[in-house]
Amino acid sequence: MIKRKSALAFLIILFLSATSFSSAAPSVKTSTRVGLSSDLIYFVMPDRYKDGNTANDKLDGFDPTSTAFWHGGDLKGLTGNCSPGDEGLARIKAMGFTAVWVTPLVTQAESTAISSGYHGYWGVDFLNVDPHLGTNADLVAFSACAKKLKLKLILDIVTNHTADIIQYNGTDAYIPIDWAKLKNPSWLNDLSNYHNAGDMKGCRSAGDCTTFGDFYGLDDLATEKPVVYKGWADVYGQWIEKYGFSGFRVDTAKHVDTEFFKHWQPLILQKSKSAGISNFTIFGEVSESTAFNLMTYVRENKIQTVLDFPFQTNATDFAAGISTPADLSSFFLYDDYYTSPISSASNLVTFLGNHDMGRVGFILNTKKIQTPSELLARDKLAHALMYFSRGIPTVYYGDEGLEDRASYRWKSSRKRKFLCPRRKQSSS
Repeated sequence: MIKRKSALAFLIILFLSATSFSSAAPSVKTSTRVGLSSDLIYFVMPDRYKDGNTANDKLDGFDPTSTAFWHGGDLKGLTGNCSPGDEGLARIKAMGFTAVWVTPLVTQAESTAISSGYHGYWGVDFLNVDPHLGTNADLVAFSACAKKLKLKLILDIVTNHTADIIQYNGTDAYIPIDWAKLKNPSWLNDLSNYHNAGDMKGCRSAGDCTTFGDFYGLDDLATEKPVVYKGWADVYGQWIEKYGFSGFRVDTAKHVDTEFFKHWQPLILQKSKSAGISNFTIFGEVSESTAFNLMTYVRENKIQTVLDFPFQTNATDFAAGISTPADLSSFFLYDDYYTSPISSASNLVTFLGNHDMGRVGFILNTKKIQTPSELLARDKLAHALMYFSRGIPTVYYGDEGLEDRASYRWKSSRKRKFLCPRRKQSSS
């Protein structure tokens, strides 16, 4: 059991001395850095943060007793009054964070009997804020507050799929007549812009089902088509122009066409520059467990950067006490895989837990059962590894209070167990 702070400090020193970047690694040239490279990111799901407008709680799918439905959090709750001491963005800024990443804000498909789109990944109207979260005007106010506090905003977006609207009669795809014009913009209602090959676990395609199949039943777009990647550039370009986002996290980036980012990303960067954001950052969600597999998406598929899933595994394994300093050192030796004239491991977005796998306290306890006092010490160790190693640290909301996984809600009554160290904020 870890009983004293000195033991924690010793482990951190041991970790730093064991890693390749502590002394031998060359410094990264400024030209290879992405716009968020000096930032600290706070990742938050607006529906599970704070209810700032109870009027929208009357909409479909509201059930705060179930993790599968809307809980009432919204943009007004996350924005707050933008003043010191408030629990909205001002609180996030006070903890030392410099950027806020929010899950998708677009309008979702209607709730079903067993679940809802509170998470944001069942999009149908990609040009407007979901009413459960507020209005487009609320997003303008959210952006204005962030600008006042000098917080960058990162929007979670989806390009691989939409909500599950397309149905099948045998192998023939069709859109039910009542939903024929449900999606916005209109090109999303054209069947020919989808692969229509069925679920990725057993799709009817001669190509790779990871790319051509529906991601857990969600309508898979033909991201290789110009109408699709140009359409997405227009859609998400509007979110940059109207609301001033400094970056995108791209959901299911592993599942789009291998050429998609080569086509779409330059268009987005052009639009961001036109909007006055010169260092726009795009990072993809690619769930790969090794650097060798992950680096392909950066060096070959040309995603600007990605979430560092291998770091998450290795950092939590070490912090939980199931791997050694030698194991951790070996992991960092693979950082050179990401090195190219325009990329490096320093651009990787590091994290310890998220909305898919759970919070870090839950993860540590799953890997190895901990006593309460040891769990807190190991939680701090995991965050120390993230803050002191290369990459762009990201904290999942609630982790600052060692929140449990079940509620998925931040509670203001919980004491903040740690504050993040401040980093120099890069300009955007």
